[in-house]
Amino acid sequence: MELDFFTGYHGSGKTYTANELKEEMNADLVDGGPIIRRAFAESGVNSFDEWVRQREIESGVRWDDILLLDEIKSTVGTTAEARKQLFIVGNRNIETINYLKEGLSDGENDKILFFDKPFAVMKQGYEKRTGVILTDDEFLNILHGDDKMGLSEVKAHVKANPETDSIIKSDKYDHNTIELARKALLITRRK
Repeated sequence: MELDFFTGYHGSGKTYTANELKEEMNADLVDGGPIIRRAFAESGVNSFDEWVRQREIESGVRWDDILLLDEIKSTVGTTAEARKQLFIVGNRNIETINYLKEGLSDGENDKILFFDKPFAVMKQGYEKRTGVILTDDEFLNILHGDDKMGLSEVKAHVKANPETDSIIKSDKYDHNTIELARKALLITRRK
């Protein structure tokens, strides 16, 4: 199965673009964020940080990678096999991306698309999606969290591998972002 990872900072247009292209590309789509948030909500633990600590004690530091892989396998199943292409949205860590590749991919034609937008555009997109208005400092704190998770390393990996991976850079949310992503996906697409 071909895996296409849609990654980037909060509010950069990953999910929107993947949703716009999934039917055209005959791809299934899994968003990692809701999987983690749903597992937390079902845990009954009040603090997200406490829940993460508990999960690390119970299952090790890769607990979230295991959770994502298991959930993807159970929810996508035969649909993705029939489609042979899966869009995975939201990964902010190269180790997680590699773990998911090992567990799901046949190793051919996988791609990472890194979505890059100006700060103000990402903030506006995040606020629109969540319905929460943030100060610039509050949103910067979220972006710093993305970097702590390893997003800077993902971007460096994408820059170092232009033959398979692409930076999707746009100054706004527009059709250009979708077109750039489409072209990047088609470069090595299976026939």
